[in-house]
Amino acid sequence: MIKKKTLQRLTFLKKQVDLEIDREVQKNKFERAKLQSKYETSLRDRQIIKQDEQIKFDWRVKIFLTVAITLVLLTALVIFLNQRKTTRLNKIISSQKRELEQLGRVKDRIFSVVSHDLRTPVNSIISFIQLLEGGTIEQEKLTKYASSLRNNLSYTSTMMENLLNWAASQMQGFNPHLESLDIEKVVAEVTRSMQDLANQKGISLNNNIEKFVTCKADHNMLSLVIRNLLSNAIKFTDKGGKITIDAIIVAENLEIKIIDTGIGLKTAQINHFNKPGYLGAGVSSLGTNNEKGTGLGLMLCRTFVGLMEGEIQVQPNPTGGTIFTIILPR
Repeated sequence: MIKKKTLQRLTFLKKQVDLEIDREVQKNKFERAKLQSKYETSLRDRQIIKQDEQIKFDWRVKIFLTVAITLVLLTALVIFLNQRKTTRLNKIISSQKRELEQLGRVKDRIFSVVSHDLRTPVNSIISFIQLLEGGTIEQEKLTKYASSLRNNLSYTSTMMENLLNWAASQMQGFNPHLESLDIEKVVAEVTRSMQDLANQKGISLNNNIEKFVTCKADHNMLSLVIRNLLSNAIKFTDKGGKITIDAIIVAENLEIKIIDTGIGLKTAQINHFNKPGYLGAGVSSLGTNNEKGTGLGLMLCRTFVGLMEGEIQVQPNPTGGTIFTIILPR
């Protein structure tokens, strides 16, 4: 009986020991699992921190690259704009240089013309007055000398008017007064003043513009332009030729055409005149009757038409001669 109890007690104690051992094993497993969990959590935390640091680093790199690229683009843009500005300034300087050189040639031409051509009519007047004072000149010679003197003075008057107008325009002395003008009246006024000159060469001068056709222009400037173009047309048209002034409405503009049957212009001269930067050559050709000029007429026409916000063009006349077209806003 005692052995049986002892055996039972031993069995019970063994079970308790086994239970304690199991508890310890379970406790150790739990501790290991807990430590493993802490370790894994620590690894995840380190990975998260590392990822955060990498993200922050990448963000800084992106910002740096963005700023660097922006600076590079801005620098390139500034350089490009500066180059464009420099190129534009160089073009302006080159254009101004050409204009100054052209104006210098015109000035030299004007001085040459003035010094030579003013002396001749003045001396002619002095000689004519001396003949009149002597009272011995015959009526036939008096008429001949008076006609020659009138022609010289007519050229001199035109030259002086063009010269003064050109000088004033170069000194910004002309401010156009744009108003609605009846073109037929303006052209009729100019043609009446040019009729005697045309009659001397037997040239037909026709104003085909209808009444009450209007455009915006400065009366004095437009009259001077038309007078110069008619003077040139008469100068370069042979005896028995024809000059026609016409006008047509094209959209919002009025085109005034001066058509002659003269000797015309060469292709190079036409192309040169139609260029935007035309300044003239300051050189004049002799007319069909050896009429002289200063070369300022077409320059004045170009300048004054531009001041009136218009355009002027030239083209060959299919039947011979030239067609000058003045384009003005209606």
